[in-house]
Amino acid sequence: MKKKIKHIIVLLLVVVLLCSDLIGEVQVEGTLIKNIKKKEVTGTYKSWLSADKLSKIRYKKGIMISWKTDKKFKKYQAEVYRYSPVRAKWVCIRKKTVKKPQYLLTNVDKGVTYKIRIRSYRNKAYSKWSKKFVIKPKKDYYVIKTDKYYNPVEPEKMDRFAAEEAFIIQNKLRKHSGVSEIKWDENLYKICKIRAKQISKDYRHDTTTVCNYFGNGYDGVRFGGENIASGYETPKKAMNGWKNSSGHYNALKNEKWKTGAIAAYYSGECWYWVAVFEEYASEELVEFNDKYGKVKLSK
Repeated sequence: MKKKIKHIIVLLLVVVLLCSDLIGEVQVEGTLIKNIKKKEVTGTYKSWLSADKLSKIRYKKGIMISWKTDKKFKKYQAEVYRYSPVRAKWVCIRKKTVKKPQYLLTNVDKGVTYKIRIRSYRNKAYSKWSKKFVIKPKKDYYVIKTDKYYNPVEPEKMDRFAAEEAFIIQNKLRKHSGVSEIKWDENLYKICKIRAKQISKDYRHDTTTVCNYFGNGYDGVRFGGENIASGYETPKKAMNGWKNSSGHYNALKNEKWKTGAIAAYYSGECWYWVAVFEEYASEELVEFNDKYGKVKLSK
């Protein structure tokens, strides 16, 4: 009888181990993160102070988040969240595994609210996530990089959140003018991102990008509209620029638009904005293609 019990126990252990391998991660009860602290930290980069003197320049690099936990855990995971106005929810913008109980929060903007949560991790076992805590930087924090001549270089970036904020303002302008709001379309956003990079090098309207994206056979589906702008540093300023231009304002408040998107791109110390408007959702274009075989939606 005792041998049978031992065999059963061994079999159960084998099943548990196999299941844990299949699952990949095993939950450890309890939140093992405590005493979370934050502190501003500095970084350095090399640059020329004079024609013959290369020196280290110190700057505010970011916010170091540290915590205490059980020493048996050798790794930690941190997730950073930011609110998406178009998606109307908090979305994870960064996830990183670190070996020490600390995480550097950098490349964040002044006045923006971020939520962070942390958990301990060892092999295939992890603790429950800590409660999300809020950080709202009082200044911009970015890692400064230099070119081969040790000159600081501002990185290019496509700011989805600035674009979404502009899209919300744009819909408010439409509503104020008496027309219905338009829906955000992810495929049109892809086009906006392509166009934003294009106008940073060649500032002009171009409808061929949309036609190429949806295929050469664009018969039966007319290209909608496009607004472009450069130099405006915030979504509000970009939308005010379009509002104060009769041509741009008429384009954004056109009642036939049903879907659209906006991209905000920073390059060469300048912001570029692109809005695309369409009478159709990209899903309808797919249906059109299935029916008539004329429009091909890129993956």
